[in-house]
Amino acid sequence: MTFDHAYTDKAIADVRSRAEKLCHQRGQIAIKTESVCSLTNCATNYQCTDKAEAIEDGLLRPGT
Repeated sequence: MTFDHAYTDKAIADVRSRAEKLCHQRGQIAIKTESVCSLTNCATNYQCTDKAEAIEDGLLRPGT
């Protein structure tokens, strides 16, 4: 999933929340894979994945 958004703390938090909600609907977690920002805008990519796979791939620590 790619989100284009403003480069503000609020917009970054909103995008993360939206990604987490969308992935949660699939029974998965959201992992941020890339974020590219200018002084005013960002493009941030998230991928939905199973928690066990994220731990196995080292993207998430066990117990989180």
